[in-house]
Amino acid sequence: MFTEELLERVLVEPARTGADKLYIVSGYASATMASRHIEILIGLKKQVNIELIVGMCSNDGLSQKDHDGFQGLVATPRAGRFVCRYVAYN
Repeated sequence: MFTEELLERVLVEPARTGADKLYIVSGYASATMASRHIEILIGLKKQVNIELIVGMCSNDGLSQKDHDGFQGLVATPRAGRFVCRYVAYN
């Protein structure tokens, strides 16, 4: 299990080594973190399609700010295609 340098080891290193698609499953996520990740990939000059699934929305909700931010990232591809889904059930 990775416990140090998670951003680098899990989200950036695959792009450095040639991955063109990254699937991310996270309990919690923010549009700010997703945007930061995309900016890092742009800096590396890497085109990586990202599919993010945010899992704890049913329990804790998702702020309107993050929802709007995710929509903006989906609508404006910058370093590949970005797709975001929420797990929402009762």
